[in-house]
Amino acid sequence: NAREGPPMMAFLGGPGIGNAGLLGAFAGAPFPILMMDERGTGSSEPSLDCPELETDFERRLTEPFFHQPALERYRVAVQQCRDRLAGAGVDLGVFGSDQSARDIGIVHRALGFDQVTLLGASYGTRLVLTKLREEPDGVRGVILESPVPVEWNMFEALPIVESAALQHLFDACRGDQICHEAHGDLMPVVADTMTRLDAEPVTIRVSRAVGNEELPMFVDGDMFLFLILSAMGDTFMIPRLPQLITRVSEDDIDSLVVLGESAMETMDPILPFSEGMTTSVICYEEDSFNDPSAIEAAVESAIDLFDPRYYREDVDDCAIWDIEAAGPIENQPVHSDVPALIIVGAFDPITPVSNAQMIAAAMPNATVVVHPSGGHGAGPSSPCTLGLVDSFFEDPSAPLDTSCVDGLTEPSFAGR
Repeated sequence: NAREGPPMMAFLGGPGIGNAGLLGAFAGAPFPILMMDERGTGSSEPSLDCPELETDFERRLTEPFFHQPALERYRVAVQQCRDRLAGAGVDLGVFGSDQSARDIGIVHRALGFDQVTLLGASYGTRLVLTKLREEPDGVRGVILESPVPVEWNMFEALPIVESAALQHLFDACRGDQICHEAHGDLMPVVADTMTRLDAEPVTIRVSRAVGNEELPMFVDGDMFLFLILSAMGDTFMIPRLPQLITRVSEDDIDSLVVLGESAMETMDPILPFSEGMTTSVICYEEDSFNDPSAIEAAVESAIDLFDPRYYREDVDDCAIWDIEAAGPIENQPVHSDVPALIIVGAFDPITPVSNAQMIAAAMPNATVVVHPSGGHGAGPSSPCTLGLVDSFFEDPSAPLDTSCVDGLTEPSFAGR
C-alpha cells in the first residue's frame, strides 16, 4: 500500500550493520523503501566481517567485565582480522562515510530514482549528513533519529553523556511520586548493588538475540551498570528500569535476566554486523579528532558509579588497523538548506539532545523533536513521531505540524 514516488533510503546504525537485511523493520510502511548494504557490510563485497572477533563472545560473557586476559585475546583477534583482510588485498582505508555517501547516489540513480528522502538512525545520521555534504543533489529531505553530528567528538563526549543519562533517570524517578515512593533514590541503590555484585558475582542464563539458544552471562557490578545503560537505549524498557533495578537489588534473578536479554539485542554477534567496518570508520574519521586530555577530563567528571577503565581503552584498535586518518572536513559541521526532521530521546544514553541542537545550528530548515520518554532510536516509539516521519516524507518542504509532541509525556514508571 506504499505510495508511489521517490523512495526513502534508510540507514539504521552501526557503523557495520547490514541495512538490507533489516528491510522487515519497515513492513507496512506507507511509503516506498530502498535499502542498501554499505560497503563492507551485509552482502557487499569485500565484507569487513571479523569472525575472529565473534568466536570469543561466548567465553567473554562468562568473565568479569574488566578482565585482562580477555583484552589480550581481543587484541590478537583484531590483529588477525586486519592481517587476513589486508592479506586478501582489501584496502581498509576506503570504507569511510565519505565513500559510502557517494555510493548512495550511485545506487539510487542506477535504480532510476533521481530523488530520495534519506532516513538515518544513530551512525546512519552521520552517513546521511556526509551525503548532504558530499553530494546533496537529489536529496528531498532528511530524517535524523538519535543524531551523530560530524563535528561531535564521541570519545570526549561519552563519559559526560552516559553520566547525564543516568542522572536523568535518577532525577526522573525522584520527581515521579509513584516511582519515588516505590523505589526511593536510585543512585545509592545502584551503587550498593554494584558493590554486592562485585563481592559476589552471579551467573545468569540469557537467550540469544536470534533463536532459542541460551548462554551463561557473568554479572559483576560493572556489568550491571552496563546492562542498565544498554536498557536505557530501548524506549520501551525505560518505564520498567527503576522496578528492575530495585528487584535486582533484592536478589531477583529474573529481573537481572530481563536486563541481560535486553542487552543481547544489540551486543550479540549472531546479528548481521561487520566489526571491521566499525573499526575502519572509527579509525578514519573519529579517533584522531579526540583529544586524549579532553577524554581524561571527561572521565574524571563522570558519575562516581563508573570505573575509569570503562573509558580508558587498553587496546588501541587504530594502531593495529593502521589506516590514514581523514582530513579536517570530517570534524566540521555540515551546513545545508535541505529540510530536516531531527528526532531525539530525552533518555538517550548515546546521542543526547544537544546533538540535535548542534546539527540544527547548521541547518536552518531543520525541525527538532525531543521525545520526553525516548531512548536511543525514539522515532518508531510513538504514533506522534511515526506520524511526523510520514508527514515529512509526504512533502519535506511543507511546514510540519508538530503539535502532537505536546501530548508526549515523561515515562510512566512501574511501581514495585
